[in-house]
Amino acid sequence: MKSSKMKILKSLLVIGVIAAMGVSATSAVFSSQYVNAGNSFATGVLKVTTDPANAFLLADNMMPGRGVIRTLTVWNNGTVDVNYRIKAFLQSGSEELFNALVITVKKENAVLYTGSLSGLATNGTAFRPLAKNTGEQLTFELGLPSGATGPQGVKAWIGFTFEAVQQ
Repeated sequence: MKSSKMKILKSLLVIGVIAAMGVSATSAVFSSQYVNAGNSFATGVLKVTTDPANAFLLADNMMPGRGVIRTLTVWNNGTVDVNYRIKAFLQSGSEELFNALVITVKKENAVLYTGSLSGLATNGTAFRPLAKNTGEQLTFELGLPSGATGPQGVKAWIGFTFEAVQQ
């Protein structure tokens, strides 16, 4: 009896070993791995400037029907192409004068904006393209309409914002 129990035990042991070998043999897989390193990313720079950099529209003793004409160059000193627009704002002084002034902004013969200065403050010009490392010269004509009866004896300081967004 011991001999038959021993035979059964040995048989079970042999079957277990064979089964274990079969399981481990079926779980083997080939694998490979490759590392692609050194990938680099850098951000672009948006930088719009003007020449002249500061006040370029100056006028004293303005009268109806008269004004000033000045040029200004907008530069894209950044590393990416942009779309930009121009808006005006009242820095300080007479809001009445700011609202009475009219302005025309041109690129050569193309009119980019014509109307009230306060309208340029509200709406701005349409966005226009400017390639990286380039500039464009614009002409600004600012004055009082010929039929204006006021305001008199006041002063306003006006600024312009050149707002750029990536293309």
